[in-house]
Amino acid sequence: SITALPAAIATGKVLQVVGSTFNTATDMVSSTYADISSSSLSITPSSSSNKILVFYSLQFRLRSDSASTGNGFIRILRGTTEITETKNEMLTSKRSPAPMVISHLDTPNISGSAVTYKAQQKMTLGSQIVINDGGVDSYITLMEISA
Repeated sequence: SITALPAAIATGKVLQVVGSTFNTATDMVSSTYADISSSSLSITPSSSSNKILVFYSLQFRLRSDSASTGNGFIRILRGTTEITETKNEMLTSKRSPAPMVISHLDTPNISGSAVTYKAQQKMTLGSQIVINDGGVDSYITLMEISA
């Protein structure tokens, strides 16, 4: 009889999932990073060797009076440490919100204490970019994965 699973089978399993939905509109008019309202979520890993799969689906929309292109950057932080950054470019003003999906497999090396992730945004071209314009929902999901 089998008394224990081989180590290779026991790794990579989802141990816990936390998620959140938010729809607070956040305007982006600055070229420096600023927090996206309500985009913070915490998870408490059960082992320091486990990984956290971080998944954001943000509704991103360009609003522009004169420019037809907008460039926005989103970064994800673990505490105050940047773990990933991505760029989104929109080519038509007043375009409907489009999802900007970001995923990252993080190794926080923390056990028994909460780890907080949040999103920040900045704009490098255009007059205004808005997350959750018109009350559209964005999503955050954090999954602890066994090492």
